[in-house]
Amino acid sequence: KRRAPSMFAKMGNGTYWTGKMLGGITQLMAIAEQVEDQAAAAELEALLKKRMETWFTGQGASYFAHDPKTGTVIGYPEEYFSVSAMNDHHFHYGYWIMTAAHLARRDPAWVARNQWGGMIDLLIRDIATPERGRADFPFIRNFDVYEGHSWARGNSEFFGHGNDQESSSEAINAWAAIAMYGEVTNNKALRDLGIYLYCTEISSVLNYWYDINQQVFDKGYGKPMASMVFGGGYAYSTWWTEEPRQIQGINLLPVTPASIYLSRLPKQKVMDKLEFVESARKKYDASGQSDGTPVDIWQDIFATATALVDPELGFQKWKPRGTVELGETRTRAFHWLSLLREMGTPNLSLTADNILFGVFDHEKKSQRTYLAYNPQPKARTIRFSDGQEITVQPGQLGKMVRVKASTAEAASVK
Repeated sequence: KRRAPSMFAKMGNGTYWTGKMLGGITQLMAIAEQVEDQAAAAELEALLKKRMETWFTGQGASYFAHDPKTGTVIGYPEEYFSVSAMNDHHFHYGYWIMTAAHLARRDPAWVARNQWGGMIDLLIRDIATPERGRADFPFIRNFDVYEGHSWARGNSEFFGHGNDQESSSEAINAWAAIAMYGEVTNNKALRDLGIYLYCTEISSVLNYWYDINQQVFDKGYGKPMASMVFGGGYAYSTWWTEEPRQIQGINLLPVTPASIYLSRLPKQKVMDKLEFVESARKKYDASGQSDGTPVDIWQDIFATATALVDPELGFQKWKPRGTVELGETRTRAFHWLSLLREMGTPNLSLTADNILFGVFDHEKKSQRTYLAYNPQPKARTIRFSDGQEITVQPGQLGKMVRVKASTAEAASVK
C-alpha cells in the first residue's frame, strides 16, 4: 500500500504504462478486501480514482480525447504509436476498463453516466463498439470476427505479412474487463459482448499462439509457441527485444483471474516452454547480445502462470526477492501462489449461472473449492453445473469447500 503511488513513476506516463500501473494497484485493492483490510482498500480505491479522473477531465498534460475524423479515442502522451498509428488500443484501454470494473463494484455511483461512466463507455466503444454503421466508432475495431482474434497494429502491412498481434494475453485481459464491467453495472448486452470476445480470443490464442492441437506450426519451426501472429505467418520475437523470457512472457501478462485459460495448456507443454526459455536465455547471454535485462526478468510472471497447472512448481519457481515485472507486485504474486497451493488448479469443465466464479480441484486433498462473487445489491444463489449452490451476499465473495469421493464434507460460505 505504501509503495502504490510510486508505481506510476516506474516507466512511461502514457495510456499503456499508466494503465498497467492501474491494473497492478487494482489487484492490490482486491487483495486488501479479501484480507479484510478495508482501510487499505479504501486508500487504494481513492488513489485509482484520482489518477483516472486526472486523465478524464482533459485539463492536464495527460488526457483522453475523441477524434471524430478518425473515429477513435486517443490518449496523450502517446506510447508505442498509439496515436500516430492507432496501435494497441485494446492492450492499453483494457487495463483502464478492468480498473473501472473493480471501482464500479465498490462504488456504483462513480460510473454513473453523470459521473465517469461516460468516459469508460468511450474507451469500450473505441475498441469494441457492438453496433454496425455508427458514425463515431467502427464495429468492434480491434477484433477480427473471421480470424477469431484481435489485431494490434493500426496499419495493416508489415513486410508483406499483413496485420499482427503480439501480446495475446493483454487482448484477453481487455475482453475480460468488458465482460466484468458489464456484469457489475448490470449491462447484460455489454457483458455478453465481453464473454463472446473473451471466449473466442482464447480459442484462437490456444490454437494460433500455442498450437494446442498441433495443427498450426510447421514441423521445422522448433519453438514452443508463436509470440507474434501475422495475417500471413507467425514468429518467435518481440518488437523491442530478442530476449527469450520477454518473448514468451509478453503472452502471459497480466496474470489475473482472467488468465485461467492457461490451465488448458497440457502440463508437459508448460514444462517444455519453461525448459526452452531457460536454455534460450543462457544461449542469449552467451551470444553477447544482451539487452541489459536481469537473468530472471519476469520470473514472477512465469511462476504465477506455471502455478495454474502446478501450484507447487509455481512456488518453487518464484523468487520472493527476484525481479518483479513493472506492472506487478510481490504481494500479488505471493497471494496468487498461496491461493492456488491451497485450492489446487482450475477446473474448467464446470460452469455456473454467474460469470464471476471459479472452481478449483486439489487432487492430493481430494478437495474441490467453489468461489463466486455477487456484485448485485441483493443476495443471490449461484448454481454450478454439477448441482452445487452457494448463496452469496451483496458485494461478497462466496466460498465453499467440498471433500470429493467421500461422505465427509466441509463447507463454509462467507
